[in-house]
Amino acid sequence: MTNMNQAPAGPSTGSTPGTASGPAVLRMRHFILIELALCAVGVARILAFRHSGYTEAFVILAVVGLFWVVVFARFEVKVEDGRLSFRDRFRPCRSLDLSQLVSVTAPGKPERWLTGRRFMVLTDRQGAELKLTLYGTRPSQRRRVLAALEPYVMADGVSRAGLVDEALSGELWWPHPRRRAAPASRTTRAASRQGRAGTGMNGSIIPGTARDAAVVLRQLGWSLTELIIGGAFLTAHFLIPAQHDLLRAVTAGAAIGSLMVFFLKARFRYEVRAGQVTTREQLRGTCSADLTRLTGVTAPDEPENVWGLTLFGRKRWLELRDERGSVVRLSFFGTRKGPRRRLLAALEPYVMADGVSRTGLVREALDGQLWWPRPRQRPS
Repeated sequence: MTNMNQAPAGPSTGSTPGTASGPAVLRMRHFILIELALCAVGVARILAFRHSGYTEAFVILAVVGLFWVVVFARFEVKVEDGRLSFRDRFRPCRSLDLSQLVSVTAPGKPERWLTGRRFMVLTDRQGAELKLTLYGTRPSQRRRVLAALEPYVMADGVSRAGLVDEALSGELWWPHPRRRAAPASRTTRAASRQGRAGTGMNGSIIPGTARDAAVVLRQLGWSLTELIIGGAFLTAHFLIPAQHDLLRAVTAGAAIGSLMVFFLKARFRYEVRAGQVTTREQLRGTCSADLTRLTGVTAPDEPENVWGLTLFGRKRWLELRDERGSVVRLSFFGTRKGPRRRLLAALEPYVMADGVSRTGLVREALDGQLWWPRPRQRPS
């Protein structure tokens, strides 16, 4: 006879997380729509100018747009029944048994220096390895796939190395999600990480473990200047009479060059928030380091040669290294003194903390003396 007071049987302790939920699928539909629109513009222009000599450029536009429609349509990430399948744009489909997962790695440095694409490498017990990238996916759709992956990645017995927490929160992938309160599923992980980093060996509190206000440094002045110069050259290009071909070509080239510099300057962004420093420079991807786990800071005595240029070829750096091996190089050349001072003040408690090795002109770097334009000398 069955005991009526017996508690109902709960789920098995060996059950695999997340198998009861439906499939989570991620695609790049927004890029497909953009390329379809470009293809449609090309076809419409071909029909409009079919009797003129300008159809070749629009044929190229239509063909290139159709090619990228096919490429982006291949991209798919799917989590279903404990298996992860990933089909990249130029690679065949690969799958992995998430219930047999043994290690997850998210390298601190981007694999490609120009695009800044990052990867999360998952390995199972059979030795199968899957390199997952969510670069270019929409944050709202990416969030569901990451939530389906999280129980397997954070399960006991799975070794994690690198920026795994940042990868699961979406901060590692471009475009980055908007800053908001952490979901309840990640609150425990964040609290444990702050608990480990918040107390030193002697019980002292490491700065920055409380709720830090974000300090952001941009090059808005340079961006606005280049935008105005580019607009002036573009206006001059259309005002110059058509018979002055050389002058029109010069102004058009100058306008394009100024607009390119504008986009490069607009990419520049340094941010210090909640014990993390995140950098994004003109031709580099996003890099980050954990300030609560800093191990070394270096400010070289001599400037470093960049590209061998005489005018802009010598740059100074402030290099930060943390326990995970992440390296962030900060250069404040050309930044405004006020925002720069606030960001350096936010960095100073971490850089000058006990246990952090400092080499070179670190004190001068924090005071702003290494960067142009230099701050005014205050009377002692």
